[in-house]
Amino acid sequence: MFATEQQMPAYYRIFPGNISGMKALKLTIKEAGIKDACMVGDKGFSSDDNMNMFDEEDLQFILPLKRNSRFVTYKRLATREYDKAFDGHFMYHNRPIFYYKYLHKEEKNGETK
Repeated sequence: MFATEQQMPAYYRIFPGNISGMKALKLTIKEAGIKDACMVGDKGFSSDDNMNMFDEEDLQFILPLKRNSRFVTYKRLATREYDKAFDGHFMYHNRPIFYYKYLHKEEKNGETK
């Protein structure tokens, strides 16, 4: 885990290969006692169950979506006006990757996340 304010690693743990990524993440969060964190994951973490777990643990998260995700809307591509259809882009392997933000919302104590 990385502490953004200190700009340095804050916690490190090695797991045996027979523990799944989500199980290891849950154990690490619990052991480290993290309260205010943002989990950044790859497509392997992008599932409804994992998003629900992050919500239950009150963790913020950023996840890329799988192509067949119900959150992906391909209507944005139909216009071919990418500067209007997307929030921005970045370059990856000399290719533009366009993105838009989707907020996974849940009401807790009158607050929208």
